Amino acid sequence: MKKDNILINTRHSKKQLYLGDNASSIIELLKWVGIVAMTFDHIGILISGDNDIFRMVGRLAFPIFGFVLVYNFIYHTKNKVKYIKRIALFSLFLEPIHFLVFKNHYAGMNIFFIYMLALSFLYLYELVQDDKEKDKMKVLFLIIFLVLSIYVSQYTEYHMSGVLLIISFYFTLKDKRLISATLLFLIVLNAPAIKYIISTLLIVPIGYFISKININVPRSRYFFYLYYPAHILVLGAYAFYW
Repeated sequence: MKKDNILINTRHSKKQLYLGDNASSIIELLKWVGIVAMTFDHIGILISGDNDIFRMVGRLAFPIFGFVLVYNFIYHTKNKVKYIKRIALFSLFLEPIHFLVFKNHYAGMNIFFIYMLALSFLYLYELVQDDKEKDKMKVLFLIIFLVLSIYVSQYTEYHMSGVLLIISFYFTLKDKRLISATLLFLIVLNAPAIKYIISTLLIVPIGYFISKININVPRSRYFFYLYYPAHILVLGAYAFYW
C-alpha cells in the first residue's frame, strides 16, 4: 500500500460513513470531479454569459470540495490547526484575485472562507466533546462562535446554508443516519432555483458511484492550490480582452 493511502485516523464504527481502504483514491477522484465542475462554473460565469448548463454542472463543486475537506479533516489530518490555517491563508491569498476577476458578478468572499469558518467550528466542537468536565463556558463559547460564523457568512458565497452544509457533512460522516440533514442543506444551498437544486443533488449518486470505483488515483497535493488562482486569472483575462 502506498504511503498516501494510509489513513491517519483509522478509528471508525459501523454507524460512520467511511470510504474504506481505498478512501485516498476516492477522495482524490472526487476532487478531480470538483475541479472540472468548478471550471465549467467559472466558464459559465465569465465567458458564456451565465450559461445554464455550465452553471448547473458548476453547482457540484462547492459540496464536493466541502465533503473532501471534511473527510480529510476527520480521517486524514494529523494537525487540524495547521490544516485550518492553510485553508485560511489560501482564502486570504485568493480573495483579491477572486474580487478582481468576479467583481461584476461578486456574491461575497470566496468559498474557502466558508470552509475555514465551518472547520474552525468543528475543531472547537471536538475540543468541547473531548472535555470530560464539559465546561459550560466552553459550550457557550462554541455556540457564540457558531452564531458569529453564521452572521459573517452573509458576506460570503453560499452564505449561511454553505456553513451549515459543511457542518452537516461532519455529523453525517460520524453518523450516516443523519444524511437527511445533509440532503436538506443541499436543497437549501441553491433554493429556490429548482434547476440548481436538482443538479446539486446529483452529488449523491455521483459520490456513490465514485465510491464503488476501485482504482488508484495518485495524490496531487498542491495542484489544486495552483490551479484555482491560475484558471480564474486566465478566464478573467480572456473575458476582459475578448
